[in-house]
Formats: sequence, structure tokens, C-alpha cells
Amino acid sequence: MIYFWKVLQVRAAAPSNTKRQRAAGRYAALPKGEYAMKGHAVKGQPFKISINRLWVISNCLIMAAFFSLNSFFSQSSYKKVLEQQFEVKQYQMLVYISDTLEQSMQSIELLSRSTVNNYSIINNILNYKKNRNSYEQMVFQNNMNQNLSSVAYSLGDIISVNILLEDEGLKTTKINGVYDYGHYVTGSGLEGIRNLSEGWIPTRKNNLPIQPYIPYITSYVQRIYSGMYYGDAIGHLVINLNEDMFYKQMEKYRQEEGSDILLVDGNGTVLSGTVRDILGMDLSGTEYGAYGELSSGHTELTVKDGHKIVSKRKLQGRDLYVLAITDYDRVVAPIRQTQNVVLICSLLFMALFSVISGLLAYKISKPILSLSREVMNCKGGQFRRIHISSRIYEIDVLCTQFNHMTEEIDKLIGSVLKQEKLKQKKELEILQAQINPHFLYNTLEAINWMALSMKQKEISNMVVLLGSFLRLSLNKGKNVYMVRDELNHLKCYLDIQNIRCKGKILFSSDIDEAALDYRMIKLLLQPLVENSILHGFDFRGGAGQIWLKVYMEEEYIYFTVTDDGCGMPEELVGRICDMQSDVGHGIKNVMKRISLYYGDGCGLTIQSKEKVGTTIEVKILNNVPGQQI
Repeated sequence: MIYFWKVLQVRAAAPSNTKRQRAAGRYAALPKGEYAMKGHAVKGQPFKISINRLWVISNCLIMAAFFSLNSFFSQSSYKKVLEQQFEVKQYQMLVYISDTLEQSMQSIELLSRSTVNNYSIINNILNYKKNRNSYEQMVFQNNMNQNLSSVAYSLGDIISVNILLEDEGLKTTKINGVYDYGHYVTGSGLEGIRNLSEGWIPTRKNNLPIQPYIPYITSYVQRIYSGMYYGDAIGHLVINLNEDMFYKQMEKYRQEEGSDILLVDGNGTVLSGTVRDILGMDLSGTEYGAYGELSSGHTELTVKDGHKIVSKRKLQGRDLYVLAITDYDRVVAPIRQTQNVVLICSLLFMALFSVISGLLAYKISKPILSLSREVMNCKGGQFRRIHISSRIYEIDVLCTQFNHMTEEIDKLIGSVLKQEKLKQKKELEILQAQINPHFLYNTLEAINWMALSMKQKEISNMVVLLGSFLRLSLNKGKNVYMVRDELNHLKCYLDIQNIRCKGKILFSSDIDEAALDYRMIKLLLQPLVENSILHGFDFRGGAGQIWLKVYMEEEYIYFTVTDDGCGMPEELVGRICDMQSDVGHGIKNVMKRISLYYGDGCGLTIQSKEKVGTTIEVKILNNVPGQQI
């Protein structure tokens, strides 16, 4: 359509057939970007592409985006589900391991309680403390060995059962015997046993003289009292266990080859686990130190050596925890192969789709390209009918409408030529009319000089005021000037009226100086003051007083014109404000102009009371939208 409009402009400027031909020549020199239809870049013009290529490229991009997003979200969802399933599976494994460990520990703890409350053991200890000699010690050690050995043989994982007393003279070669604290704990990592009421001792290397093939042992310790559950503390019972009993239970329920299971006490010491080289060590000093402060449950952590899925569960009634740590990559490994298969299938499908899309694009774009070539042939303003046969309904409609458009353009060109001639005639008339004000000003100036030469100063003043009044009214044909110009125009009008009425009109003003330099449309106040003089003061011979107040609020300027004339009844005020009535034409004209230039929010309000006077307030913006001085 840009092309056809340029042709119209060219033809409109041509008054004859010769000029039409010149217009056609001008069209031939139009920039190529106006009508370039193929995918070739023109210097200084944007790149353009054929519909055939656009169809194929857009479809391929859409399919690529679809497959990418679909693959991303489906794989993400599958991976999330797989992670959730693994977390549940891992936590269930912890539950099984925790329950098994709790049962094993509970059996050891119950055995320990029954032993420390055994009357025979307590009585032997008390009797020995009364009679400490070599013979009594031998009898005491034999009796205690029998009692402790029966306890040790009750569970296969017990290595030894010992009782510790404060007696440096105690000596024995029995594995299940009674020892002195100092001799027993030295170098064994059990230095703090005296202050322990009961609990599990951290795992340590086997330092006992029996069963050296057992690498690690863990111990349960409980204090012995003189009165079965109460009385004075007389020693400690130590049950030494093969740490392997806990390890086998963990290994039995471990479901993933890459999962690490650790049993950790409240101080962070590793009691047992599938990682054998950190047994008895503080967890914070190992590669698993980041997991020690986790709350119970399961979570994901990124540590230095990669992404891990970590689960933690506390053993019931004990300050012990079971940790399960699994490499994240092992969990999501099944997804990798699936992603590769999906990617290959997507690429193959996209290739097939591209071929099908290209064939469809060719079938659809072929008649469109033919139509574009026919349109391009319409150069130099020579429009002709086109004849393209297509099975596509839209293409057939385009051809029909193009033929109809060429006929309408010929009619439109003739109409534009007539309007252009009329426009030139009107411009000539406007130029002629601009001569008249200059003639009028010159005439008034001549009258002024004649009045001065005849010493008629009052006539001279009136002529000067009239000249100023006309200059401001015409304003060189512009509709906008400054607020100060509007006030000067009103002053000229009042001075002329006072000459006519012999000074009977009194005028007072309160002007906000800040409003003077803002723009407004001309001739808003003079019609209002004229109404006051002609209709308000008429009953008393033209005498009266007018007050003008100009002030600003935010982006608005307010003009308030008040007179002490005869006033108006409410009915008349309503009729003046009614745009459909036939009274108050001057005020209606002001209202229409305010609405036209300033829009909603601006306007004119009238308050009047009979025999008191009338107040008219004008509200306008401090700038005229879309207008310049």
C-alpha cells in the first residue's frame, strides 16, 4: 500500500497526462526496499526473505523448540521421580538397618544390666574388698571367671567380658576376668571410663591378647553398684564386642553398591560402617564431615567430590545415628542412556519433518510468489489486471481484490487531482486574506496620527487600544499565546469599554505571577467580561465592578471572573450550560473550545444569584496539548 500511496501523491501533483508520465518515471526511481519481495539484501534497507524459506525455517525452529522443551521437561520430571524413589528406598534401608542395630544393641544392653545386677557377682566383689590377699584374690578371680565366661558365651559376637575395680594389686591371666582400672585402660582409649555410667565406647583396634584376627572391637560399659540398682559405685562392667556384628547387619541391607553406611555416636565418632578405614575416627576429620550436622531425614548436598544424596536416622533412645551416603551420578545413570535415545529419535523426526515442511511450503508459496511477481510488474503507474489460477481460496481472493483495487486506484487518482487543484486555490485565497490585516493596522495608525495632529488625545488612545486589541485577537493566525497576552487583551477591551462608558466600569485583579508565562488558547476571558458588561450592568447604565483572580493548583490554571451585576436565575444558568439550548452563545463557544483543546477535567462553571452578581470560573491545563506558539 505504501507503493500505491506514493503513486497517488505523484499523480496528484500532475495536472496533465504529461505529468502522469513524469510521475511514473519518479516511481521507477523509488528505493528498492519499497518493493523488494525476494530474499536479497539491499544496501540501506532491511533484509527480506521469501515466504517459502520463512515457512521452512519457522517450522523447523518451532519443532526444535518443541522437542527441546519436551525433552528437557520430560527428562527433568523423570529424573525427579527417580530421585524421589531412590530417597524413599534409601530411607527404608536406613529403617531396616536401624531396627536391626537397635535390636542387637538392646540385647547387649539387657545382658549388661542383668550382669551388673547379678547378686553372686556383687557379693563376690564386696567380699573380696573386705579380704584382700593372694589366696582370696585367686578364689575371687576363679569365681568371677566362671560368671563372666557364662556371659561371654551367651552371644557369639562377644570377645570378652571384664570387670574393672580400683585395686592395683589385681592380677589375672583370664580373658574374662577382673582388672584394675589403671592397668586395663592404659593405651586402650578407655581413659574416661571411670566417669561413665553406661554407654557405648568408640570403636578401636583390637588390643586384646585373644582372637587377633578380629581387627576392630567396640565395647559397652555399665557401672556396678553395691546394692543392685543403687548403693555405692564399686566398679564397671565392660563387654567387648566384635565390630563386625554391626558391619554385617549394614552390609546385609545395603541395596546400592555405591552407598556408604556409617554408624556415628553423638560426639561424631564412627562406631561402625561399610567404610572400614575411618572406624573409630572423628567424622569431622574425614571426607564425610559435611554430613555430621544434618538433621534426620534425607537431603541432597553438593560436596567437594561431587553431588551426594544423604539420609540420616537417629536410633531410638540412643545418641547414635545411621548415615547413608550415595553418589548422585550413580542414581541418575539410567537416565543417560534414555536421553541419548530420545535425542537421536528427535533429530530423525526433525529431519523428516523438515522435508515434509519444505514440500508443503513449496505448494503453498508457489502461487503467492507468482502473485508477487505480477504485482512487481505494475511499475510506472500502469495497473493491469492479473490472471493467476490457484486451488487455494485465499490466493484467489487476493487476485480478485487486487484487480478491484487497481480499478479503485484509478478513480482515486482522479479525485485526488481535483482536491489538489482546490487546495491550491484555497492557499491562494489565504495568502490574499493575509494582506487585509496589514492594511487595517496601517489605516488605524493613520487615524491615530490624524487624531494627535488635531489634539484629540481620547480618540488617539482609543485607536491605539483598538489596534492592540486586534493584534492580540488575530495573533498572526495562531490559536495559542501566553497568559500575560490574554490579560493584556482583556485590559485593552476594558479600556475601550471605559472610554465608551465614561469610566463607570471598575476593575480589580489578583494575579499569580507564576501563571503569566504559561500557554493558553486565546480569547477565553474577553467573552465572559463582555457578558458582564452587556447583560449584568445594563440595568444601571453600564456601571459596575469586575474582579479577576488568576491562580495555579498543581498542573491547572484557574481564572475567576466575578461581577456585581444583576445576576441570573438558576433556570437561565442551566440553559446556558446546556449545549443544546439556544441561549448564551458566547459562553458556549468558550466551553466548546476548552473541551476541544484541553479535553476532560477542564471546563467552565457558573454561580449566579439574582440582584447580587455572577461568578464564572475557568479551569485549564498549564499547557495546551499538541499546540505550539
